Amino acid sequence: MAATSQVATDVVKATTVVEQMSDVLVRRAAQTLCDSLYGNLPGISEAQLSNLVNVAASARSLYEIIAFVMYQIGRSGSSRDWNEKSEAGRCAFGEAILRQLTGQESQTAVAELKDRAANIGMPADLVILFGVRKYVGYLRQLHKFLQKAELKERWEYVRKLAEQDSH
Repeated sequence: MAATSQVATDVVKATTVVEQMSDVLVRRAAQTLCDSLYGNLPGISEAQLSNLVNVAASARSLYEIIAFVMYQIGRSGSSRDWNEKSEAGRCAFGEAILRQLTGQESQTAVAELKDRAANIGMPADLVILFGVRKYVGYLRQLHKFLQKAELKERWEYVRKLAEQDSH
């Protein structure tokens, strides 16, 4: 019974930490879109992002989500856009997501989730998993926002969001 109680406590703590970081995760999702697709949305479908959200929701580890992104990058055909740069983008969409998920750079979703977990003395795995679930959800929401109406104006809004200071 004590182990179950500890797991429940950890879930509540991880959820609280992630909720406190929502603004950071939204900015990281905006950064992902700006780094990769800025100016256009080549063939990245809403269904593909919904699949990513579903994988993240059912994943038991970050590596399952990373494997799915790698799979999308490696596929040919309709998913080729995960591996292609837009004219204004600095990297491919899938690569931009992997940068956020691997946390190898300091200003990435996973790096910031790890730091926050360490600051409160909590194991990072649960915080990271919950945070990545939120991050991919925000990625899908911003992508949907960019699909409609005045694309140039909307890209400018997302770019400004990505550039806001996280502190």
